[in-house]
Amino acid sequence: MKKNLLLLLCMFCTLLCPAQERVNRVKLSFEKEGYILEKATGWSYDEYVGEWVDCVNVLESEKKNKAYTTSPSWASGEFNNLISLQFKTITYNNQLYYALVWHKWDGAYKYPSIREDWEYWRTKVFMMFTQQDIYKLRNLTNKLLTIKVSSPSTDRYNSAADVDVIQSEMNSGYVKQLYLVIYKAIDGSIRFLFRQYDWDSYDIKTQYFEITEAEYLKLISISNGDAEIEKMENPPLANQSPEQENTPSDEEEEVIYMVVEKMPEFPGGQQALFTFICENLAYPEDAHTNGIQGRVICQFVVEKDGRVDDVQVVRSSGDSSLDKEAVRVIKSMPNWTPGTQRGKPVRVKYTMPVSFRLPNG
Repeated sequence: MKKNLLLLLCMFCTLLCPAQERVNRVKLSFEKEGYILEKATGWSYDEYVGEWVDCVNVLESEKKNKAYTTSPSWASGEFNNLISLQFKTITYNNQLYYALVWHKWDGAYKYPSIREDWEYWRTKVFMMFTQQDIYKLRNLTNKLLTIKVSSPSTDRYNSAADVDVIQSEMNSGYVKQLYLVIYKAIDGSIRFLFRQYDWDSYDIKTQYFEITEAEYLKLISISNGDAEIEKMENPPLANQSPEQENTPSDEEEEVIYMVVEKMPEFPGGQQALFTFICENLAYPEDAHTNGIQGRVICQFVVEKDGRVDDVQVVRSSGDSSLDKEAVRVIKSMPNWTPGTQRGKPVRVKYTMPVSFRLPNG
């Protein structure tokens, strides 16, 4: 009898207990995928010899054999390399994110106490940018921009799908925070670093990844959600009629452009420009005698009438005589066909390298 009463009591309590609500978690997925950037120049300054060292996809201040610098075992490190970069959009907790997928090499010693047997592996970091962050990235200036973002990442033991890694780490509340440090250089190129701490951003003076502006624009041109961003990028002026929106002001016409609808052109085109430089460049005697070679990056303005003006050295060869000769030969160029914007000639800033190479050098 007691057993029956106990059984009935248990059944009664079970009926009274509220059933737990079943919630099916929404499965995340990437919605849009952008351009895959697979090549960037890693520049690092070697303070011991006073030279900049360039490597493909790697930051390294020591000159090494190019084949060696591309090996995963050498390149692997937390922040000094990349395999590829790609933006993908994903909606998490009803908020649209632009996940920058940073595919890279990572590594560690198998026996760290004696620093032996270096192991390396591929890993991915997902830097979660908001729409406001993307707006900032699309309006870069020469002022350093630092953006802090949540950054879920895979490791060598993780075989989970990318979206599962993002969901798991974002839900945990302990996701790693990283910084993107970026700016537009005076020559129009884009320079950037990934860093763990804000104060690390200052080392961009001595090392950075560099890509062209054209490559950068392709990288960040992902369509999902861009309608709102486009409106933010080109807001109409207050009290301005639609007819006035596309009318350039006098101030606009004096702007020096980096990119225009039709870029300036040397008379006869690029081949003619190359021929002109070769025929008119005079190798400085002292530099020739001492076997000095180098590459000078110059920048100048092509005026509305085609004149070449304001010639400057933006990256020195390391030898003043080579720099001066590069400036001289550029100043001696004939008038160019000016660049145009909206069918009108405009002032355009142009960047050009001048190389000095000795035979068998």
